[in-house]
Amino acid sequence: MVKDVGTNEKNTFTDSDELRSRFVIREEEEFEKLVEGAEELVKIREETGEPKVLLSPKRGSVKDRLFLYFLGTEVSFRLGLREERSVSTDELCQHFKLSRNYGNARVSDLHDENLIEKVDRGEYKLDLIHSFDYIRALKAKYGVES
Repeated sequence: MVKDVGTNEKNTFTDSDELRSRFVIREEEEFEKLVEGAEELVKIREETGEPKVLLSPKRGSVKDRLFLYFLGTEVSFRLGLREERSVSTDELCQHFKLSRNYGNARVSDLHDENLIEKVDRGEYKLDLIHSFDYIRALKAKYGVES
């Protein structure tokens, strides 16, 4: 719409509120969409804030389980049960009893797919925007209703 001289109509291409609503991604909205139904795949230990992935090693791939650990870490951080929203590859390898090389390779897979983002050397966090389709696929794969 083009603004006519002398009218009060807003130009949708220059109105900041209109642009904001069309282009700005709100992290809270993305997070809400992401976690809907995921409580059947991951829980949080209240005492420690540690994520508990509910997929057994026989049922879920290492990549899926690592991703869910990142999701659980984000939830734990938002609940105030964890101080950091990032996870180290050492923490993941220890938790899932993976060799360092294998763990780093699976984390690299998640990073290459833009499901996690690098925070620092050996530290990663969930990428909320790019994870939506993956968590939706996991819900379908493991029969979780949203």
